[in-house]
Amino acid sequence: MYELDLQGITDTLRGMIERFQDPTSATAPHLSSPDRAAFKRLMLEAKSMLDSELGPLNDFSAPLITMTSLPGYGFFNPPTLEQLEEAIGIVEGGLNHVHRKQNRPNSPLGVPQKTPYVQPSRIGELQTLKKPKWDPRRLIRMLQELNLAHANGMDMATAMLVRAITDHVPPIFGKTKFADVAAQHSAGSNDGRSFKGAMSHLTDSMKHVSDGILHVHIRPTETLPNAT
Repeated sequence: MYELDLQGITDTLRGMIERFQDPTSATAPHLSSPDRAAFKRLMLEAKSMLDSELGPLNDFSAPLITMTSLPGYGFFNPPTLEQLEEAIGIVEGGLNHVHRKQNRPNSPLGVPQKTPYVQPSRIGELQTLKKPKWDPRRLIRMLQELNLAHANGMDMATAMLVRAITDHVPPIFGKTKFADVAAQHSAGSNDGRSFKGAMSHLTDSMKHVSDGILHVHIRPTETLPNAT
């Protein structure tokens, strides 16, 4: 829920790095008074959000409290450049943990969890892209919902989401249809042939499966799909 807010905090903190005032013979590098105040506020906001997402005893919030009560020194107050970079790392670490938690669907107590349909680490990579050409938020949400549907045995929803995802991503590959994505490969390349084979399976077999789920009218006698 707070991923974009936490990412915004890290972006704001990174902007402060560029505003550290140059040292002179009489002063140490320091932030301006407004930036120091903003730093303390952002630490408190990040702690509150991480407490909400990860619980009040998580490993990332405690160091942030320390960052809001750094002892002053001389005429200029903290954070030092090193402390600012440490704070960025802590917030980013907390954000990554939020991503990992959200990308792993919950299963009922005592019920073995299925292998995710999409590896959570892949979803995490999409969530941490810096200034991507294509906005991945809808794709990320579909992948998360796909893992949830798969984990809970929602076979029809799983097939429909796979179809929706394959319809969504072709522009990333410079194509307008997924069939064109599946057709692209490097001649003579084992990796290219493997890619084409995997993508062709999605564009052929999965298309028929999802069409059979999406476009079939109600019938007197029905056969429900299963995970296979």
